[in-house]
Amino acid sequence: MRGSCRFVSIGSLAIVFAAAGSIPSRLFAQEPGALQGTAAAPRPLISQPVDETQLTVLRGNTHRLARPEFDLSSAPATLPMERMLLVLKRGANQEAALRKLLDDQQDKASPLYHKWLTPTQFGQQFGPTDSDIQTIT
Repeated sequence: MRGSCRFVSIGSLAIVFAAAGSIPSRLFAQEPGALQGTAAAPRPLISQPVDETQLTVLRGNTHRLARPEFDLSSAPATLPMERMLLVLKRGANQEAALRKLLDDQQDKASPLYHKWLTPTQFGQQFGPTDSDIQTIT
């Protein structure tokens, strides 16, 4: 069906694609090990090639007119995707480290009290790795 959203659950990350094609549901392995405090950089999570036979549909995010009776067939490969939404989900360990940092930043007894991160620091500590982004791209 054209214009549907696909949710790709990839181990400890999740990706949402709003696109015309099928999206694989398993690309990533489980997140290896726990982060060593908030200073540890995320590790690459992609561990296997794309398998387009493994799909998961993200429920509730498909336009009401994107139904089989309105399907006009596959879109041409040259059709640009103008509205693609890519959402990445942190692994459990990375999410726990972020929540701890946020709590520590609000705790007056913590050495991290009001020690804010720059966007770059935040991305380095809690975002996907460059190699994961390259693989996704």
